Amino acid sequence: MNSNRDKFYAFMSGAAESPMTLTAPIFGTYVASQWKGRAQIPLTIFDEHAVEDILDYSDAAGIVPIICVLCGDLHVFGSHWELFKSGGNEEVWRRLYPGGNEHLYEEIVRGPANGMSKYLIDEKNGYEILPSLYENFESKYQASKEKLRQFVTQIGDRAVVYFNVPLPHLLFGFTEDSRLIYDLFDHPDKMREIFDGAYLIGCKMIQMGLEAGVKLFFTATHGIIGPDLLMEYALPYCKGYRDLCDKSGGYLYLHECGKMKGLFEKGFYQSIKPHILEGMDSSPVGDIDDLAAFRSELSKDIIMKGNLRLEFLQKATPAEIRQQTLNVLNAVKGYRHLMGGACSILTGTPPENIRAMVEAVNIYSH
Repeated sequence: MNSNRDKFYAFMSGAAESPMTLTAPIFGTYVASQWKGRAQIPLTIFDEHAVEDILDYSDAAGIVPIICVLCGDLHVFGSHWELFKSGGNEEVWRRLYPGGNEHLYEEIVRGPANGMSKYLIDEKNGYEILPSLYENFESKYQASKEKLRQFVTQIGDRAVVYFNVPLPHLLFGFTEDSRLIYDLFDHPDKMREIFDGAYLIGCKMIQMGLEAGVKLFFTATHGIIGPDLLMEYALPYCKGYRDLCDKSGGYLYLHECGKMKGLFEKGFYQSIKPHILEGMDSSPVGDIDDLAAFRSELSKDIIMKGNLRLEFLQKATPAEIRQQTLNVLNAVKGYRHLMGGACSILTGTPPENIRAMVEAVNIYSH
């Protein structure tokens, strides 16, 4: 049990002697690749340099890297990226899907105005395309599993690989938030049926990951749709993911951006009992300003991960980061805790700032 990966899973199971460990997840490759002076367009963990960039950054920062694999990285729905056009300092990439339909693509702009400019599900092609996409998943299952298995084997004990399995209401990122909110109010029965189908695909993704050697499964509520809707349309499915992980030897890693108090007061996290709960951002981004009180109301079996503000982690001095890290650790004293940012670290965060956080954990632990 000498590798970082073994120590991490010992910690997850409660077998680790240390009451805490530290990690700083990096979604995809953007932070690490920018640190190495590379552009990742589109972002994918399977880029030629992506994994080595993340491992190099993690070595410089002194952390145990947790590397995310997205369902899009595995092309589980049969998609592929193509450069659609470029000019000046801007590039437009399209993720194309099979089906012979000119509307079956997503579009992302990389440049001064970074962001998604077209979602797969828009007013032109709607939700009726989902059954054919799910059929694509069935046909890609074995190939995607083998690709993921090879990646897990390649990483070995140098890092922990986790697989992002979206909650059903997020529909694998195919739809825009504003459309989703309108449809939840306008067509609740239809949306529930759509989510039920997405949930079955999500469960199959978890099973595929387990068969490929993955134990850690990431999901997120994306709280923009509000506590009431999340209680109805996220809670049952998230509990289902947790139950599946429990039965299969996996771990559920639940992320929340922004404000969490509303869901906390409704018992959302207490009901799900994710193995890892990430977020707990303080104001103005979040609303968890009394971390000790929040921690004390959660099950001791839930491992919290956080909660340094990302901009603070990016811009503060190492001395300030060390002090704030100690403040967090004192607030969660007596509980297993993953020390890190409240979300994925921001581009431009110096490795020495992450290392300051590591140093504070080492000081506290001894």
